[in-house]
Amino acid sequence: MAEVVHRNLELMLPELEELERSGIFSPQEIKEIVRRRRGMEYKLQRRPVRREDFLRAITYELNLDRLRKVRKKRLGVTSARRDADYGIQDRVHSLFKRAVKRFKADVRLWLQYIDFCRKSRHHVTLGKILARAIALHPNKPGLWVMAGKFQFEDQNDPSSGRSTMQQGLRSNPSSTHLWLEYFRMELMHVDKMKKRRLMLGLEKSEDEELEKLGAEFFSYEIPSIVFQQAVKAVPNNVQFLVSFIDIYRLFERSEQRQEEVYSCLRRDYSHLADCWEALARRHWTNIDTTTLTGTEVSSIEEVVEGCYREGLGVTVQPSSLWRHYLKWCREVTENEGTDSTQLRAIKRLLNGYQNCTKSQHMSVDMIEEQVQVLRSMGLKEEAHRALVTGTQTYPDSHTLWLLRLRNERSGGREEGGEGEERECASLIQLCSEATKAVPAENSLSLWQFWLEVLISSDTPDSEVDATFQLYLKLQFCAP
Repeated sequence: MAEVVHRNLELMLPELEELERSGIFSPQEIKEIVRRRRGMEYKLQRRPVRREDFLRAITYELNLDRLRKVRKKRLGVTSARRDADYGIQDRVHSLFKRAVKRFKADVRLWLQYIDFCRKSRHHVTLGKILARAIALHPNKPGLWVMAGKFQFEDQNDPSSGRSTMQQGLRSNPSSTHLWLEYFRMELMHVDKMKKRRLMLGLEKSEDEELEKLGAEFFSYEIPSIVFQQAVKAVPNNVQFLVSFIDIYRLFERSEQRQEEVYSCLRRDYSHLADCWEALARRHWTNIDTTTLTGTEVSSIEEVVEGCYREGLGVTVQPSSLWRHYLKWCREVTENEGTDSTQLRAIKRLLNGYQNCTKSQHMSVDMIEEQVQVLRSMGLKEEAHRALVTGTQTYPDSHTLWLLRLRNERSGGREEGGEGEERECASLIQLCSEATKAVPAENSLSLWQFWLEVLISSDTPDSEVDATFQLYLKLQFCAP
C-alpha cells in the first residue's frame, strides 16, 4: 500500500513544483497539500474502500482548483505550464474513474462524474462516460436523456441524438420523461432547420416535390408521429398528454398540432376530470386580461365556464372537476379589471361554492378554502353557514370543527351581562358536541380549545378540572 501511495504522490510532483514556482501556493501550502493528499490516498488504498472517501477527496481537489484559479487571476500569472493549469482537474478525473470502477452500481456517482465533465467542458471524456453509464444502467431514462442531449446540443449531431433516444425508448418504453424529451428534441430539430432555412433565404423551393416534403417536415409531422407512438406506449395518462401541449406551446405555429392532442383528450379521456381541466384551460392559458376589453374577457370566461359545465355532465370524477373549476374561479377574482368584471367573477365563485355544496362534492379542504374566501369578502354569516354545513357533512373532521369553534368565538359576542354569558355557554356546548363527534385520537386540539374557553371565561376550577379529567379518561382509558 505504501509503495502505491508513494508512486501516486510522485506523479503529482511536476504539478506541485509549477504551482510553487509560479507563486500560486507557498512552500508551506505545498507541504500541506502533500500531507492532505497522502492521508486521502491511504484511505483510498485500504480495503474495503468507502464511497465517502472518494467524494471527500474529490471535494478537496475541486476546492483546491477554485483557490488556484482565484489566486492565478489575482496575481496575473500567465506563464504557468499545463501541469499547473490542468493537474488538479486531471486528478479529479482519475479519482472519479477509480470511484465508478469500484462502485459501478452507484448511479449518483455516475451523475456527479457526468456533471463534472460537462462543467469542465471535457466533451470527449463526457461522451465516453455517458456510453459506459448507459451500458451499465440501461434502465435509467435520465442517462439516456443526458446522452441524447449531449449529442444533439453539444456535438450538434441530431442523427446520433435521435438514435440514442430511440434506443433508450426500446429499453424503457413506458418512461414518460424519455418520451417527452425525445419529443422536445424533434421539435427543436425542426425549429433549428426553420431558422437555418430562413437565414439562407430558402423559404421557397423550385421543386414542388421537395416543397411538399419540406412542408410536412416543417409542420411538425415527425413530432406528431412521436406523440402518437408515445400515447400508445403510455396509455391512460392524461397529464402525460397535457405535457405534450405544454411543450408544443414553446414553438411557433404549432397550434394545429396542439389541436391533435386536444382531440385525443376529448376522444379517449372525456370521462376524466383532468381532461376537462386541460380543455377548459386551453382558452385561458397565456391570455393577458389587461390588454383585452371587458367584453372580450367576458366571452373567454363564458367559453371556459361552458367547458367546465360540459365536463361536469359527463365525467366520472365530478369532485375533482369541481375542485379545478373553483380554483379557476378564484384565479379570475384575483385578476385586475373593471368593477363589473370583478363583481361578475365574485358572483361566479360564490355560486360555484353553492352549487358544489348542493351536489355534495365539497371536500374538507374545499370547505376550508370557501370559508377563507367568504371571510376575506366580509361575508361572516355565509362563512358561519358553510362551517355548520361542513361539520354536518363531515362530523369527524377535527379541522372543520376547530375552524367552526374559532369562528364562533370571534364572531361578534355581545359584551357584558347575560349576553356574554349566553354566548360563552353556547360555545362550551359546541365544544362538547365537537369532542363527541371527533374520534379521540384526533381530538386533542378541540379539548385544548375547550379548556382555553373555560379558563378565559372565569369558569370555576372544579369544572375545568372535571373537563380535563374527562379528556384523560377518553384519551387513555378508552378500549
